Amino acid sequence: MQQYFNYNGEYIEVEKPVFGTNSPFFTSSEFLREEIFVSGKSIFYFDKYMLKLRQALHLLGWPILPKFDQDRSSFELEIDRLLHRNRLYQGVNVRLTVFPEMQDGRITTSYILQTIKLPYSRYHINEKGVRLDVFNTLPKLRSNLSGWRSPFEMIYSAADRQCKRKLYDECILLNESGYVTETNHYNIFIVNNETFYTPALNEGAYNGIIRDVIIEIAPKIGYEVKEIINFAPENLIKVEEVLLADMVYGVKWVLGYKEKRYFNRTGANLVKVLNASLGI
Repeated sequence: MQQYFNYNGEYIEVEKPVFGTNSPFFTSSEFLREEIFVSGKSIFYFDKYMLKLRQALHLLGWPILPKFDQDRSSFELEIDRLLHRNRLYQGVNVRLTVFPEMQDGRITTSYILQTIKLPYSRYHINEKGVRLDVFNTLPKLRSNLSGWRSPFEMIYSAADRQCKRKLYDECILLNESGYVTETNHYNIFIVNNETFYTPALNEGAYNGIIRDVIIEIAPKIGYEVKEIINFAPENLIKVEEVLLADMVYGVKWVLGYKEKRYFNRTGANLVKVLNASLGI
């Protein structure tokens, strides 16, 4: 079946080229990207994504399109139409890429929406625990854009390659001071003494939407949440559990880091409450 993507409101067959090699999208490598979990008719936490996007556009000096702000309902409708055009209704990753373009000598903001079918329509805890390594070749520098993955794509890609080379599932990223920020695909939550600890955003942590969500719902399973700074990776051997979380890929429990083996007590309950909060 023919699949489409959305380029500035126009639905285009995926095989058709859109950009030439002189496009700023290629020549400047400037872009922002977010992945949005959609299941059924629900675009989960759409307003949170739009708020995060507007904040980044303001920092970068790119124009904020009305459909990212006061006319958000029209943009939500574009996502819904793309899903229907591609006949995707349950469990979809909607990838939003935003970038600057020049039109008539003035900078404007363009976007692409893509859809990727997922093998699930609700979150499930992983059966096999994740094995962690540390990626310390390139630090993730702290900045006002640390909450986005896009400016650090090369670091994430290098961490991916290390994981594959050393046969680990995920690699922990460190900031320039050597402290934990996240992994190459997930926000990280350390569980100890009925408390969730997660690196603070000013440590360089990725500002994942699910990070906010877990901070909100953790008390429902009897846990408080604390943001931490200066958390060195060697401290991971002292904790009870480690969880990883992403809005598209859900919650994963970690089996081990180095010789340390973790419990798997909290992840399943967290996933249950997360699904219930989303109505799935």
